[in-house]
Amino acid sequence: MCKVVMKDSVGNIEFIIYNHLFSKDTYRFTVAQLVDELHQYNLDLSPEFVQKEINTFVKSGLVNQNFRSYSICGR
Repeated sequence: MCKVVMKDSVGNIEFIIYNHLFSKDTYRFTVAQLVDELHQYNLDLSPEFVQKEINTFVKSGLVNQNFRSYSICGR
């Protein structure tokens, strides 16, 4: 995996979330946990915004939605 450096992280939020989710071998997460982890990219996002982004991944079949958490498909 390579490291990508971005000058403007706000303009690439979907890309950052996607790469963060798929950079781990196995990953189960909640919205609150993901919001907290995204702080490392200097992103201060609301849980509602992150939920909306996750929903697009769920609809496309990339993320499984469980009762209280999410997991990455195929992992």
